[in-house]
Amino acid sequence: MRRLLGITVALISIVGGLGAARAQGVPPANVAPDAAEEVARQGALRLDLLQAQLLLATGQLSAAREAYQQLRGNMADSAEPASGLAEVARSSGQSRLSGALLAEALLLAPDNPAIAQALAANQRARAPRLRFDLDQRLQRGGGGSRADITIGEVGGQAPIGDAWRVGATQGIAYVNARKLQRATGTIGNFSGVRERTEVFVQYERIEGQTFTATVFADEWSGGFGLMGRFPDDYGQTSLRAEYRRPIWEFVEAIIAGATRDRVAVERMQRFSERLSARIDAALNRYGIPRDDDDVLRSATLRGEVRLDTLGDVRGLSLAYVLDAEYVLRRDQRTAPGGGNFLALPIRDREVHAGLLAYADTFGDAQAEGQFTWRTSIGYGADRYGLSGPLAFASVGYVRGAFEVSLRAGYVRNIGRATGETTSFGVGLTWVF
Repeated sequence: MRRLLGITVALISIVGGLGAARAQGVPPANVAPDAAEEVARQGALRLDLLQAQLLLATGQLSAAREAYQQLRGNMADSAEPASGLAEVARSSGQSRLSGALLAEALLLAPDNPAIAQALAANQRARAPRLRFDLDQRLQRGGGGSRADITIGEVGGQAPIGDAWRVGATQGIAYVNARKLQRATGTIGNFSGVRERTEVFVQYERIEGQTFTATVFADEWSGGFGLMGRFPDDYGQTSLRAEYRRPIWEFVEAIIAGATRDRVAVERMQRFSERLSARIDAALNRYGIPRDDDDVLRSATLRGEVRLDTLGDVRGLSLAYVLDAEYVLRRDQRTAPGGGNFLALPIRDREVHAGLLAYADTFGDAQAEGQFTWRTSIGYGADRYGLSGPLAFASVGYVRGAFEVSLRAGYVRNIGRATGETTSFGVGLTWVF
């Protein structure tokens, strides 16, 4: 739909001229009065269609939906109102509804390649799939501490009918760490394997509301989670509740088999076609199975404000990112040699970062293949600690049923102590 912006002036000139002639009561030359009235009516409908397309292209989804709904009754033989409504539904996060509208539009215009491609993309996004991910994290800290973490995950998901979906993921983490403080207070080396499993079932309403129930398990405990996602014309709201979810965000948690209970609310808001924001607030309780289910409580706040098409360059964006966690209560313990320590090294943090990003896509996934890539660089500062640079990059390739992605990241000195984290990853997906 965004391509319409480049031809707006020409279309308004053509259709507007026809509308002006109609307003003046001047039919085109050599056209009978009844035929002239039909020509004028069709011209007015084309002008209304252009207006709906412009509303969609500029992110005014509610107004675009209303405009397309009115056109749907007046242009019963045209696929354009249905395909326009499908794009509105896709932009609103209503995947099922978008697919149904595209199927309806394709019946009206079976030779339209744009509608066929959009329907194929919708079906691909909802198709069964298998995925394998392998990630390597290299953490280097002060005093010679280090940790090499390799995480492999294999999983898949499949629809059951049009509204239901089931899936599962099995993860294995291999950790090799030196000079690491354990949950017992001792400092030493560790080399070993940890596992975790997730199984979910999901229900999606035709209007886009999605409800997901998940079961978690690792070597020592099990838990569950519930999530609801509620899209609208301006973004979406998500509610989550989790009990005893295994956490692999940091090496000490992986080794201890730590779990987290969480209640959270997230809001993603589109203010305009170019400006969007996201905020996620949560209350957390961390536990260590076989030890204590309540070793620390905290509140987290994460957010982002992003401006796309920076300087009218498509794919270029600027973002402000917040990543904060505030400790509400902690379990301080006494080490075997004396002195206090934390069972899990979670302290107050409030990281503010600025990121400049660029993303692009080219090629055809069904022909020669499609490449996507994204890179971002920035600088982050922790109000309670140090500041430093950060960078991320990813590249993906899609052809037919197969997808491959490569990713890398780097963060240095952001936090309480000097150190750096380098990450690499690869993902393989088979859609069938």
